[in-house]
Amino acid sequence: MKISKPTKEVCQAFGNNLKLRRKEIHMTQEVFADRLGLSVNYISGLERGTRLPSMPVFIKMLEILDTSPNALLNFSKDGKIIHDANMEIYSVKLMDIGISLSQLSTKDQERAMELIEAVLDTFSK
Repeated sequence: MKISKPTKEVCQAFGNNLKLRRKEIHMTQEVFADRLGLSVNYISGLERGTRLPSMPVFIKMLEILDTSPNALLNFSKDGKIIHDANMEIYSVKLMDIGISLSQLSTKDQERAMELIEAVLDTFSK
């Protein structure tokens, strides 16, 4: 089973959440980029929703922004952050799973994702 790419709306919502959080803590794109060891163009692309970070970059972002995965990944259709206590717990667990997956070989990552998608498919029916 092929892993689908995030929609444009999902990428834009992530970018909006990232920008909102960065501005909440009064951090410029330049400072954020410097702390991540990346270019301002890269940060701009993230915030515009034209790119998504790798898992290691995402984890470092969470540390720098002093926020949770939930704050950047959960959003409604209008791109606003959804705050949900249960989602906070699941976001942390999903991050742990993501870290575990990143330590597997590419082939094993693909197999694990196929299993996860199959399980999710059974719940959505």
